[in-house]
Amino acid sequence: MNTADINPKGIGTELGIKLGCDDAPIKSIEFINYRCPFARKFFQNNSYLLDEWVAAGKLQRIIKSYDRDKHELSKANVLHQYIDYDRPEESYQLIHYFYANQDVWGELDHDGVKDWVENVVGLERQNNEEVAQAIRQEGEDNGVRFVPTVFLAGHILDEHEDHFTIRKWLAEALEDQDLANDFDPDALSEDIGFVVGSDQAEKTIYQFIDLYEAESAAYVKEAFPILRQALASGQVRLVTKLFSLRHGGSYKGEVMQRFVDYQSPEKALYQVEEILARRPEWVASDFEGVFRFAEEELGYRYQGNQAALKAAYKEGKAVGVEASPAVFIDGQGFQADQALSVLQNKL
Repeated sequence: MNTADINPKGIGTELGIKLGCDDAPIKSIEFINYRCPFARKFFQNNSYLLDEWVAAGKLQRIIKSYDRDKHELSKANVLHQYIDYDRPEESYQLIHYFYANQDVWGELDHDGVKDWVENVVGLERQNNEEVAQAIRQEGEDNGVRFVPTVFLAGHILDEHEDHFTIRKWLAEALEDQDLANDFDPDALSEDIGFVVGSDQAEKTIYQFIDLYEAESAAYVKEAFPILRQALASGQVRLVTKLFSLRHGGSYKGEVMQRFVDYQSPEKALYQVEEILARRPEWVASDFEGVFRFAEEELGYRYQGNQAALKAAYKEGKAVGVEASPAVFIDGQGFQADQALSVLQNKL
């Protein structure tokens, strides 16, 4: 499925038939059309699995009945007007019924579909015009062109994903959530580290970075362009904490940390990016070699920063950081390979 033009950030959970509790850790947002055979395939093949997770309180499904103009698909637009959004469980069973009988009503014209749903199924038309239009607008504004289009656990999928892949994605998403729950973001402070961005920003992001770690270099290369764009737009306030994981070789990162100019936050952020971009040039050096590289090759001045390093290390332990990088955003913490993916999804 080509997802290049789809904007998942613009897709919300407010519109649609909601199954499961609002505080479920995983969301499945499903754009479907009752006449589409591919949407039927997804719905019938995967509802048992998804319902299992809903019943366990791990998943909330948000089903968006998506009006389409294509002649055959537009027949479902008629049925979309007969779903009662105030009775989600009953409406969910009706969708199953509509799919089971798709070959019956799908062969009728639009007037025939209306007659079938009223006189055979026995339903009354609801006042769904506004919600149907809102769902349509949401989908079209964010690049949803085809049905089914499903947003699940950070993935965008259609009817082609198999049952086992979806189960794997659900399990991975739940594991990530459990890892995030091990953090204690209440122990975070803006007094430790250096801060870039406006006090009026929508979000405050905290990031812990060990300058020695290869994972830190990979994170900074991909994440910093995203963060700089968000900073420029005033969307985020970024608090960076340089710390050491205290295992073999990490003293080299501590040496580099002592050259970062905390008094000039914008400059400090650039220095972190440059230090890690040039990591292959200094990481194999001894203590004196790293010190000399910082002074002679990078042109940095020694700042000290021992107290800042110790404070960041202590705070990292208090909040549960065990890897670099670690990112805290929207009250949750993510570390290692999760840190980049959460920024890509939230910014």
